[in-house]
Formats: sequence, C-alpha cells, structure tokens
Amino acid sequence: MILWNQQYYPDVFLAGAAKSGTTYLFDLLAAHSQIQGCHPKEPFFFIDKGNPYRQTTRGIFRREYLDFYKPLHEGCLHLDGTSQTIYQQELLSQFNDMPKKPKVLFILREPASRILSSFQYTSNNLAAVNRLSFSEYVDSLLEPNHRVIIDSCKNEKAAFSLTHELRYSCYISYLSLWERAVGKENMMVILFEEMKRNHELTLKEICEFLGIKAERLKEGSEKVNQSISVRNKSIHYILNKAFSMAGYRVPFKSSIKSLYIKLQHAPTTEDLDFQDDISRLKKFFVPFNQELATKFDLNLSIWN
Repeated sequence: MILWNQQYYPDVFLAGAAKSGTTYLFDLLAAHSQIQGCHPKEPFFFIDKGNPYRQTTRGIFRREYLDFYKPLHEGCLHLDGTSQTIYQQELLSQFNDMPKKPKVLFILREPASRILSSFQYTSNNLAAVNRLSFSEYVDSLLEPNHRVIIDSCKNEKAAFSLTHELRYSCYISYLSLWERAVGKENMMVILFEEMKRNHELTLKEICEFLGIKAERLKEGSEKVNQSISVRNKSIHYILNKAFSMAGYRVPFKSSIKSLYIKLQHAPTTEDLDFQDDISRLKKFFVPFNQELATKFDLNLSIWN
C-alpha cells in the first residue's frame, strides 16, 4: 500500500477499460500469493466528483480506503480493480509529487466490440435501457445526439455510461494523460484479444512487470460478467435494482438461479448481426488507434 499526503493508494491499479475482461483478470491476479485484491473488486473510491459511480458500494459511503482491504495483508501488492479508473482526471493530479508511483494495468479491447458489449450489458444485464436498438445507439453516438440516449435510459448511471462510450474508447486520449502522471515505465497495456488467446503468457508478463514471481494460477471462467440477453427487462430491472442495494446480484439465491435463468435468459445475439454498425464505429476509431499503436508501440493488427 502506498501512503502519500495522508491518503492510501493501492500498489497496483487495474484501471480498465470496462467490458474488456477486467473482472476475469482481477480474479486471476487476486489469487496470486503476493497480491491482495480489494473487496469488492470495484470500490469506486478514486472517482471524480460529479461522476454517478463515485464511491458507492451497496448503498454505503465508505470514507477510508483501507476498509476495502480488511484484513490488510502485509507484504503483498494491493490491487484495485475499478475499471472506471482509466478515465478519472482528479486522481492523476494526486500523483504529481508522489515519490513512489503505483503500477497501472490497462486492458484495451477493440473499441467497436467493446461499445457493443457495453451496450448489451447495460441494456440486458442491467435492463436499464428502453426501446433503443444498437443501430439507433450508434447513430446517436456518431451524430452526436445524446438526448436520444438519455431519454432511453432508466437511471443516471446507464445514461452516463452510454453517452460517454465513444469518448471512452479513444484510449490514446487517456493513456497519454496517465503517461504524464505516472510515467510509461509504470504502465502496462494489455490487449483483451491477446489475453483471451494466451492468458498464461499474459499473466507471466504481468508478473514480470510487477516484479513478483510467476505462479500457475487456477483459471476462472472467461464468462464472468459476460453480457446476456433478457426476455422481460422490466422484471429484471426491478429485481436487479432491489437486490443490488442489498449487496446481491440477480438472481440472488443459488437455489433459484437455474430456474431464473431458464425463465429470463434469452439467446444472445451474435456480433455478426451488428456488423454494419460495428464497421461504422471501426471507421471512426482508425486515427485514434493508429496514434495509440505508434505512441505505445502496440501491434493492433488483431483488432482488424
């Protein structure tokens, strides 16, 4: 843990981006003998003022960052898995004079696919979108016409996420700011697609970056936090909202989980059904991806 100006910071930020496998990687890293992950995975502690995700966990406002690591394991690297961290501006200013900078891991996913996954997650898993197709959503992003998106969302968090996704997928804008704040030597950029292809190699490279021994970790499910399709979104939204306030996710009891899935989960729409919209988004991101590849020496051919 890093203590600076009477504030504790984690040794390692798993800083995002959202819907890029951060939960899967967090679970793998937290199983390492030299890493302690925070609980929950996303404490939303270092979130900018005015952001609806700011430090809200199960309806409780926690004032001490160490609360997320109780009991605190000494001698470990402490890991924060808040995927929104990549976009925060106020946090970066706190690093200016810090003698020891935190290490930062970024998982980047091909932007158009990430936007589709985020839309599907918000629309289905959270059931927080009304009568807005993905094609209409892409139209509203590219025009831009955020009012259409906002009017289709059931709550502030959904509206905030979906209206920011185009900007949030221009990764170079945010990584450049992080480079100035912590230095490129303290940053590691991971491609989601490469991690899926060979997670063992990715973990080995991360361990080298963090300066800890490589361990053979028990692989979890890549389907953790995966986007789903829901038949009755109204019921799902009500249950999800009710039980998330109590610290549960829908379905809330393992005894009825299988029944709930049979009744509510519908077949997931294939990405190919959105190919035209994905192509439009990919065209938009070409110059941003080219700058990202050049500045951070990344081979992004897998995104094509």
